[in-house]
Amino acid sequence: MHSISLMMKRTECMEPDAVIRMAHDIVERRAAEDDHIAYAKSVSNETEGSILETACAFANNYMSAEIGLLLIGIEKEGDRLSGQRAVPA
Repeated sequence: MHSISLMMKRTECMEPDAVIRMAHDIVERRAAEDDHIAYAKSVSNETEGSILETACAFANNYMSAEIGLLLIGIEKEGDRLSGQRAVPA
């Protein structure tokens, strides 16, 4: 069981420290990208459009019971053991 649940009710207010702990937990356990987690190595002219699309997708999902986390500064790779794509490098 993970120490911090990724799925938070949107009505809950998260303190900044809780968000930081959640982000560290996600990266440490090498969670794969999904509908609620996205990684971006950096923000540049080349990646700006993709990052904005992800942010818009998370915003469009606002009425669901889950939040989305876009973690910038995380390089991603495929996980050879599980076959999952886009896990933190």
